[in-house]
Amino acid sequence: MDRDALNAIKAAVQKQRTFKVDIEGRGFTLVLPTPHERQVAYLQAGGTTDLGVWTIAVRRLLEASLVDWVNVTVDDIAGNGDNTVATFDRELVPLLLDSKTEWTAELSNELTARIAVHKQNVKGAKKKSVTTSPG
Repeated sequence: MDRDALNAIKAAVQKQRTFKVDIEGRGFTLVLPTPHERQVAYLQAGGTTDLGVWTIAVRRLLEASLVDWVNVTVDDIAGNGDNTVATFDRELVPLLLDSKTEWTAELSNELTARIAVHKQNVKGAKKKSVTTSPG
C-alpha cells in the first residue's frame, strides 16, 4: 500500500471521529477518543468505579479531544475583558475549561454521549458480524 492510500485511510478515520459543538457563538472541534485512549485515561485517573475517578478521566479525555476552536476570546480564557480572538493552542485548553465550567460540562456531556453511541455501534456491529458469519 502506498503512502497516498495510507493517508486516505487515516483521513477517512479521522473524519469519522471528528465532531463540532457550538456554545454561545463559539465553535469547538473534538475528536472522539479511541477505546485505547479511553482506557488509558481511566487507568491514569485511578481505575476504580469511584465518581471522582470518572470525572478525572472525562476531563483528561476532553482536554485531549479538543483540537480546535472558533471565536474563543482571551476573555473567555483569562476573564480579563480582552475580546481578542484567541488562536487555538493545546496549552490553553485546560485554562479555558477551568474558566468556563459551564462550557466544560456541556462539552463533557457531548463527548460522553458520543462515546456511548460509538460503543453501542461497535457492540451492534460485532453482534451483527457474529450472527451473519458463515457456519
